[in-house]
Amino acid sequence: MESTLREWGTLRESSTSPKSIAEQRRIYSATSYDEHLVLIAGRNLLKALEMMEGRFPQLNLEIQDNAAIKHLRDMYEHWEDHQAPSFGIVVPQERVKKATRTKKEVEKLKAKPWSISYGPEGPVLGGVIPLREFLSRLEEVEAELLRLERNTWIGGCP
Repeated sequence: MESTLREWGTLRESSTSPKSIAEQRRIYSATSYDEHLVLIAGRNLLKALEMMEGRFPQLNLEIQDNAAIKHLRDMYEHWEDHQAPSFGIVVPQERVKKATRTKKEVEKLKAKPWSISYGPEGPVLGGVIPLREFLSRLEEVEAELLRLERNTWIGGCP
């Protein structure tokens, strides 16, 4: 994802880009899709960790950007509920209410949905989730879970 982001960023900064508009859009679409999948996977992990809460008190299972991951994922996943009113499309009132709550949460976070920036710190999803930090924390959580699993099996308690 990072190399695709770098390529897309270079294309946007270059006024004499050798790539066609269609190629630039293809690169952006692939990057945007990757961003969406990272948020879905992150939200699924958070749900799993919430289910484990209290069962393994010795683990630090906190992910720094819980709220950003949850609310941006909801906005990305249910984009039609956020966009429908501007297109004159009628959706059930409960979905509109949920979309409004999500939008307010995203605004509180000062997040920028559907945006990816790239700077010295690497990619930042939605303006609030530094990808390198997020992936580093995921690796730590994975190591903690594998250590627990190994110790549990070694102790004879599968």
